[in-house]
Amino acid sequence: MPPLDTELRLLLVSPRSEAQDELREALRGWEQPHRVFWVSQAELAASRAISLAPQIIMVDDAVGPTPERYVRQLGDCCPLTTVVVLVEPDRLELANRAVMAGARAVLPKPLGTQSFELHQTLRQLLSAREAAGASAGGEGPDGRVVAVVGPRGGVGRTSLACNLAVCLAQDGKDGVALLDGDFAAPAVDVMMNVPARRTIAEVFERLGSIDTELLDGVLQDHSSGVRVMVTPPPGHMETHASTTQMERVLVLLRRMFPWTVVDLGHPLDEVAYSVTDVADVVLVVLPPEMAAIRNARVLVDQMSARGYPQDKVWIVLNRASAAHGIPQGEIERRLLNVRHAVPDDPQLALASINRGVPVAMRHPRSALGRAYHGLSRKLLQAYGVRGVEQGEAQRLTGLRALFARGK
Repeated sequence: MPPLDTELRLLLVSPRSEAQDELREALRGWEQPHRVFWVSQAELAASRAISLAPQIIMVDDAVGPTPERYVRQLGDCCPLTTVVVLVEPDRLELANRAVMAGARAVLPKPLGTQSFELHQTLRQLLSAREAAGASAGGEGPDGRVVAVVGPRGGVGRTSLACNLAVCLAQDGKDGVALLDGDFAAPAVDVMMNVPARRTIAEVFERLGSIDTELLDGVLQDHSSGVRVMVTPPPGHMETHASTTQMERVLVLLRRMFPWTVVDLGHPLDEVAYSVTDVADVVLVVLPPEMAAIRNARVLVDQMSARGYPQDKVWIVLNRASAAHGIPQGEIERRLLNVRHAVPDDPQLALASINRGVPVAMRHPRSALGRAYHGLSRKLLQAYGVRGVEQGEAQRLTGLRALFARGK
């Protein structure tokens, strides 16, 4: 079975809204971090599965008289995903057809009363996946996604995202992608001095054909070792991002890089929340100002309402040493524990922005540079880098192994 710190993603295909609650209830006590996604229309299951890349897909027999059709379709489009069918106990013939179509397991409904059987089946399926990955060279574990947000504009969010990406590349000595997700006021290209020759707009124009080859062509090399995906200025992007497209981009970047840093704009919309939902950690960048503290409190409460665990959301106090700023202790009494503080150095920060050279590169020994590296090391220690290799080559290796076994 995969390491317990690896998140298990399950996609439930069912027209019954109550099926979500049944599955979540049956997963109660499951020892591994997990996330349940749901699609109510079976016709949309394939595109959703390609976007999310779940380890397990569960197809409810309530999708129609021939659920094996969707089992076969999902197996064709996502051959490295395990498909399970949920059936009524008296539908043995349907269960046989589903297995013949490629389902790896059949579970009786309702799931809420089958917790033990569900857990046992998941352990067997995940252990089989792990063994298959090891024998085939593996698909490789996913990398980490860091979403950087702010309670309003002008809090130093983009500066922190750019410097953090540079520090992760230097401290972790691994590949790092930096994605500008602020579609209203993009600035990563300016702060990293990367020309907007190719942008994320090309990715969104491709709709359902987003793949690693496309992303690799749009990502631009930076002298720090970071690969940057920039966003064009407002008004220059004809196709707007959708939640499915953003999820697909992040799934692929996870496979390509040990770390992906996403700079998100404000206010957060559903597309931005699709990033924070998928992210391993969300950094809320906060200046020591009363209005920003109030707005950050609202933002943190919204994330809590979405089910984010408390240790997923990190408060980063920016410009912590600013004159007349609210002290860190007072902020913690009003908000949450501050996980990291970055000092105030407006002259150095402004010069860095205007030159397009991150402080962490040009002045790594300054107080500002040391603070950025300190945040990077905290993330490396807390989340670790799990040795992700370039994903597409490993996917091909895994596919060859699966086809060799006739599955």
